[in-house]
Amino acid sequence: MTPIWPESLPRPTRSDYQASWQEARIQKQAETGPPGYRRRFSSVARPVGLSAILSRSEKGVFDTFYQHEIS
Repeated sequence: MTPIWPESLPRPTRSDYQASWQEARIQKQAETGPPGYRRRFSSVARPVGLSAILSRSEKGVFDTFYQHEIS
């Protein structure tokens, strides 16, 4: 199930939004020859960073959302 951002919270600011892909390969060290790579994970996570300006009460709503919906 996909978590839905609470309607009572303001939307995150667009200027601080960041998304990137996690490195899914691990480098194998070899005594001779070029380095080799193998997959570390079967699926790659995509971390997302964002900012939102919240009041103290809105932070409580966000903390509840994070605890129950995200983690």
